[in-house]
Amino acid sequence: MPFRALLKADRRLLVIACIGVALALQVYALAHDRPLASHEQHVIDIAATLLDHGVYADGFVANTTPTPGRSIAPGYPAVIAALARLDGRLATGIRCLAAERAACRMHGPLLSLIVLQALMGITALGLAHFIAHRLSGSAEIAGLATLLLFVMGDFGKFARLVMPQLLVMVLAVAFCALLLVARTRRSMLAFAIGGVTAGILGLVDVYYAALALLAPIALIVGERWREQPDFRHAAAGAAMLAIGAVGVLGPWMGRNVLLFGDAALTQGPETVLLAQRFAYNALSGGELLAGVVCWIPGIGEALSGLVVPAETARKFGLYYPGSLLHEGERILAAARAAGADRDPFWWLLQTHALGDPLRYAASSLLLAWRGLSASDSLLVVWGVMVVPRLLSRLSAARGLAPFLLVAGPFAGLVVVQALLTPNLPWMNLPILFIYALAIAESAGGLELPIGIRRLFSGSNSAGVASPDGAGVPTFAKPVARILLPVPKTVARASNGEAACRARKR
Repeated sequence: MPFRALLKADRRLLVIACIGVALALQVYALAHDRPLASHEQHVIDIAATLLDHGVYADGFVANTTPTPGRSIAPGYPAVIAALARLDGRLATGIRCLAAERAACRMHGPLLSLIVLQALMGITALGLAHFIAHRLSGSAEIAGLATLLLFVMGDFGKFARLVMPQLLVMVLAVAFCALLLVARTRRSMLAFAIGGVTAGILGLVDVYYAALALLAPIALIVGERWREQPDFRHAAAGAAMLAIGAVGVLGPWMGRNVLLFGDAALTQGPETVLLAQRFAYNALSGGELLAGVVCWIPGIGEALSGLVVPAETARKFGLYYPGSLLHEGERILAAARAAGADRDPFWWLLQTHALGDPLRYAASSLLLAWRGLSASDSLLVVWGVMVVPRLLSRLSAARGLAPFLLVAGPFAGLVVVQALLTPNLPWMNLPILFIYALAIAESAGGLELPIGIRRLFSGSNSAGVASPDGAGVPTFAKPVARILLPVPKTVARASNGEAACRARKR
């Protein structure tokens, strides 16, 4: 029977296959025709110019050779242009979207891009399963972590947008997988490939270029928690990571030096984001607390409607009327009026960061919370709460080093973006993997909270439901069997103790 064969399949492949089907259904349901947002249109314009002229420019030029630019990171438009060379329908579509705009819609012309991004999401989940299994040694925990990541990550939504979030996600988890393999096998080649991956990430989202610095630091610092530290090997691996990243970022930076006189990866959006970030410096103490409430994942919007004044709550929205993000235009205009036309980025840092360090530190903490939230899922709150518990457990078991190798760079990236950007929620999507793994590792299952679990477990002194449902109220046994799975180690220990008592008798 095909169904029996399916049940006998490898559980790892079965988990990914089921999630892949769910993702495909989500993408199909959401991929209806719609107009492009302004930031999506900008990506399409650059991709169309790359396709027609082979030149990275800041906008679409139909009949003349465009002027080179660097308004956004080049990686994602390059992926779209490369895919368009393989798919004539996509090539026609992005030319239409670049030239006619309102006459074209998204679903039809960009179908192959949506499919590619859905495959990126499935690949990212598969790599996340691999990392979770490596870190936990448990197929069950790895499967649960992958499922939680899928639920928290809005993969279906991002697959249909012309945004690089799923490309960032797959590269980020591939980077982590390479670090774990390199550390386990002591492979300098894997470290070098990991560095190349970090460099590619920097060409997709410039703030992820910070991984080229954060990952080597996490590698060396994490060596302290190994049973047999080898700082010499860690330093060599860190050097290979940095060399691999520079090898990818170097040509693009060299091109910018030749064309623009400096090695900055982009020119324009990082200054706009910095100006938007400094809009939060003006918040009072009460407004900072209101921001924490507004950005609680899953329930922040509803909760803020009850305890936060509507005018204050609007300040923390995403480019809506009343949002502080719109204040970035005024701050940037003031910087230029003050004579900062040549380099407003550094002028903003000197004026609003070094000139007002206390407000800068307070707003950075708020924006770090926003970055750590990273999703509208209520599960994120659970993840934030159990990460300290997992760190304590791993430290006691001397297993903290590999986890820090994965979690450290992503946590550091949240801090970097809190210092330099408004830390928009989609910028830190990979951090959700840390929460998923923490929940799966700490709970061992989707446990019920506090007294409800005790009600289902009845008088069972161990606090877990026994395999035959003993100690569980009759009405609750069907629910308990589903929601209160017995960890295999507990069941195995109970069976072993019963057999031992039988032999003694």
